[in-house]
Amino acid sequence: AERRAPLAQQVQRDVRGQARALRSAFGACSTRGMGESRPRFSPTRRDASGRIRPRRESSILPAVRSRILVALALVAAIVAIYAPVRDHAFVEWDDPLYVRDNPAVKQGLSLDNVAWAFTSDTAYLWHPLTWLSLMLDVDLHGSEHAGPFVLTNVALHVANTLTLLALLLSLTGRLGPSAVATALFALHPLRVESVAWLSGRKHALAGLF
Repeated sequence: AERRAPLAQQVQRDVRGQARALRSAFGACSTRGMGESRPRFSPTRRDASGRIRPRRESSILPAVRSRILVALALVAAIVAIYAPVRDHAFVEWDDPLYVRDNPAVKQGLSLDNVAWAFTSDTAYLWHPLTWLSLMLDVDLHGSEHAGPFVLTNVALHVANTLTLLALLLSLTGRLGPSAVATALFALHPLRVESVAWLSGRKHALAGLF
C-alpha cells in the first residue's frame, strides 16, 4: 500500500493538470466566441534577456511605397514634358495620310472600316491596330485637331514606361537601377518622334503590344 501511494498521487496530479488544460482551452474558445479574439500578431516581442521590445515594421510596405513614388514621379515628368502637344497641329509628313485626308479613318469605327484596317496597305505598312486606335480617337473627339491624337500617344508612352518599370523590377528586384533605366527610356529625346508626332502612334503601340 505504501508503494501504491506515490503512484496514486502522481495519477492525481496528472488528472488535475489535464483538467486545468481543458479549462484553459474551453475558456479561450468561449472568449473568442464572444468576439474577444486575441490579435494574430503581437506588436511587441521579447529578446534573449526577456525584455519586451517593439516589433520592427515590415520592410514590404516601405518598398511598395518607394515603387509607387518612383512610378508617380516618372508619370509626372512625362506629363510635364509633353503637355504642350495638346496644341499641336497636323504636320505634312504622313499626318494627312494617317488621319486628315484618310476617309476610312475619319469615318471612325465601323465593320467596313475594321475590315479595311486589316486589309489595307496604306502608308506601305500593315498595322491594323494603329488604324483602329486612330478610328477610336475620331469617335471620341473628332478629326479636326491633332492635339487629342497626340495626347493619346502620351498616354501610350506612360503605359509603356510603367510596363518597363514593372518588368525591370520583376527581373532584377532592384529599384534604383530599374528607375534609372526606365527614366532614360521615358525622357530620352529619341522618344519625341513616337510621342509628339501623330503618325508615330505605331511605335508606341508596338512597344506596348
